[in-house]
Amino acid sequence: MSVGLAPHSVRAVDRSWLEAIAAHAQLRDQVLHIHVCEQRLELEECAAEHGVGPIALLAQTGMLGPRTTLVHATHLDDAAHRAIADADAIVCACPTTERNLGDGFLPAERLIADGVRVCLGSDSQAQIDLFTEARLVEYHERLRAERRNVLARYAQPRADGGLQTADVLWPMIAHTGAQSLGIDAGEIRVGAWADLMTIDLNHPTLVGARADSLRSHLVFDTPTAAVRDVFVAGQPIMRGGVVRGQAEIIARYREVVARLG
Repeated sequence: MSVGLAPHSVRAVDRSWLEAIAAHAQLRDQVLHIHVCEQRLELEECAAEHGVGPIALLAQTGMLGPRTTLVHATHLDDAAHRAIADADAIVCACPTTERNLGDGFLPAERLIADGVRVCLGSDSQAQIDLFTEARLVEYHERLRAERRNVLARYAQPRADGGLQTADVLWPMIAHTGAQSLGIDAGEIRVGAWADLMTIDLNHPTLVGARADSLRSHLVFDTPTAAVRDVFVAGQPIMRGGVVRGQAEIIARYREVVARLG
């Protein structure tokens, strides 16, 4: 088990607590997660309360650093962009929630151009599907720019010289996600956590997929139903598409829903 600290936001936690939490996290070398710059009203209220915007407040309180994950970061001005990049902080995008709440679009292209690490989360759990979260990062940039394959230019060229947008998005699911959690995972390597999933290559959406195109299929086409097994630290959490304890979980959920009427 790894432990981190997650004060909800600058609108829910006062300055003195942010300072104390930041100091404790630094002492224990723990990761920090905080919702920030999610909606425009938050920026206005933070400026009225503290005289600065949310990102500047995090910097002043010691909350902004390489082990900090900024959840959402939807509305950033130039100074906030520079501060995040200079601090080497991580941004966690939650596009399905940001879409559900009408928050706005993650400024993905600028963050990536600035070298900011981006990972993915679900936040409100309106939908649990990291493949969808990944494709929305690109799709929202397409809506903004009115063109396709906006993030492909930031991919490392393949052996044939081609650029694949999925190569930019996949680390958000895997390697950068592990960095955000402060764990050694996100890649298959001796010594790393065995956080793995298996994919049903016979799923209809993967017909014709090749090894060099599999990421693109997964990110832009494949539903999570194609995921057959999930392992966390080598322990099976899902086998054959069935989550451990699934029947009991569903039964208990039905009971709660029935009580709520």
